[in-house]
Amino acid sequence: MSEKLTSKLKKFSEQYIENAEFHLPNKLELDFYQRSNINFASAMYMPHENQYLKVLELVNKDDIVIDMGSGDFRFPIMLSGKVKKVYSLELNPELVSNTLNIIKYNLPSNLIIICTDWFNFPIPTDVNTITCLCNSPIIPIEWYNYKTIIATTKEIGYLTKHKNNDEEDIKKARLYLETHLKRMVKK
Repeated sequence: MSEKLTSKLKKFSEQYIENAEFHLPNKLELDFYQRSNINFASAMYMPHENQYLKVLELVNKDDIVIDMGSGDFRFPIMLSGKVKKVYSLELNPELVSNTLNIIKYNLPSNLIIICTDWFNFPIPTDVNTITCLCNSPIIPIEWYNYKTIIATTKEIGYLTKHKNNDEEDIKKARLYLETHLKRMVKK
């Protein structure tokens, strides 16, 4: 995907965040965030750009990826050039609408954008990899069944798919995340 498009998306997200910092959410937005069980700041979050290239090194051309919390879609667009297919989930409908308006007909054919909360969306059966570049994500237990790449501001956590998906494997994966990334796991 062209650098011109990613540059437009980056400029949009910078303006979007700047505007969000100077306005209080209206009643409609507050109701949405309350129903979604997230706070306003979480909905304004953009993935960490400094981690894009590092995470891209961890995927393969045959991977089918679901990216959780896609933000302005710069990362999923880059990801779509490296893997077989990308499902891109973003909760914030205003962000999805505005970024699709920028992308227009430049949407890669292997990128599927979905506006939803990842806790309420079943992972498609063809997915083998999950990426999440959100800050301090709560990790659903189901993610331990996949190759999962979690990237925060300074670090990347990498889980491989469990062979038996047994209790011991899940405990080890949870301990890894809690120890190295200091994250909580949602059961």
